[in-house]
Amino acid sequence: MKKLLSIYLSLFLLSSNALWAKKTLEVTFNDKTLKIDDDFKNSKIAPPWKIVKRVDPNSKKLLTYEGYYLKDFLSVIKKRFGIKSLHHMETMAIDGYRLVINARSLQSEGAFLALNIRDIPEKGIYNKILKSFFRWEPSYILLDPKSPKFSVASPYQVKKIRLFDRSVLNPILVKTDESYKKGAEVFIKTCSKCHRHLGYGGKKAPAIKFMIRRWRLKSDDALGAFLRNPQKLVKRKIQMSGYRGSESDLNELVKFLRALK
Repeated sequence: MKKLLSIYLSLFLLSSNALWAKKTLEVTFNDKTLKIDDDFKNSKIAPPWKIVKRVDPNSKKLLTYEGYYLKDFLSVIKKRFGIKSLHHMETMAIDGYRLVINARSLQSEGAFLALNIRDIPEKGIYNKILKSFFRWEPSYILLDPKSPKFSVASPYQVKKIRLFDRSVLNPILVKTDESYKKGAEVFIKTCSKCHRHLGYGGKKAPAIKFMIRRWRLKSDDALGAFLRNPQKLVKRKIQMSGYRGSESDLNELVKFLRALK
């Protein structure tokens, strides 16, 4: 009976390890996802694979980590996803724990994304405070304990990393449907210094909904023509300057303005 139980336990451990090995780290930005696995490691876009030795903040032992410096890793991911200005990163662990780290902190060369840790027991890393072992897979983000930028513990068992650019701070983009966000970006760049929407923007000119109703701009062409040359429609000199951007951006702006309720 003991021998049979031992065989079952061995099979369970083997299957558990196999399932664990299949876990990969996912990096997401909006609707884009990239899996960080062996295929990524061997790809041309991957940053240099590094091996570093550092005292683990949990066990206080010198461990050997393999992976990427977070600064190099995020530089590659930003290019891959077309992120112009990274604002913050959110890590999500297997147990649901989430941690948000701001972009300035992420630039520290001390931060390291560990995808493998050498010479540790099968049961994981020992935590002296909790007096127990824990598994660190599928990834372990090691923050530099000497850096004053980090006031949180290194997150482990990270299965997903979500990246956010500075658009999350803009209330217009946050509340705009995905299909109209390009037009919202044009509005923020060219119109929001004077006009406001959702309480965001300047107060030198009327809110955009009032402006559109007043001049009875019923068609997209009429609205586009007005934006290009507002004085022509009003037939008097007004402070509003004409739109000088590209035709494609103007079309996106018109689409965004038309979507406003």
